[in-house]
Amino acid sequence: MPDSSITPFGPVPAHGNMLCVLGPPGAGKTTISLRLAESTGAELVVVSRFLRGLIEQDPAAPVAKYIQENFNSGSNIDKSEIHSALMERLDSIDASSIILDGFPRTRNAQNCLNEWMSRTNRKLVVLHVFADIGTCRQRFQSKNLDTRSQEAFDARSSHYATVERGLISEFSNSPIININTTG
Repeated sequence: MPDSSITPFGPVPAHGNMLCVLGPPGAGKTTISLRLAESTGAELVVVSRFLRGLIEQDPAAPVAKYIQENFNSGSNIDKSEIHSALMERLDSIDASSIILDGFPRTRNAQNCLNEWMSRTNRKLVVLHVFADIGTCRQRFQSKNLDTRSQEAFDARSSHYATVERGLISEFSNSPIININTTG
């Protein structure tokens, strides 16, 4: 993806204190998040990496097994203890601006984030990154060589279309910026 496609959005985190980057699998959320964090100095929390870190802490723990099963199937993580652990991670950040890549994806996660935002008095900007289904599928499969990646992509795409996209529109009190990364 060319740098010019994200350059106009460089100052977004400074305006909002919290930038949530959401969208379907393979749309380019993490690529854009990394570039924005680099160009703005905002603290980046990539939720998939955070979750993998929980697995690495204790692979035999029930929570680690739950996360791994959901990764393998393409299901979303929706346990309050995991949401709470993520909010604790956000609490530990001393930066004025945070980029949160890939959260929230469920109603419970959104409620948890809304409570955290209210408690911390941060302002929110939502960056909705999307692309056509063919582009997303190709990008997702190029990163995931596992034979289950097709099923995981289909499950995640379906959840995005039926749940996540609706959650994005519910951030009505926050600016929502849409970026199409097709092509």
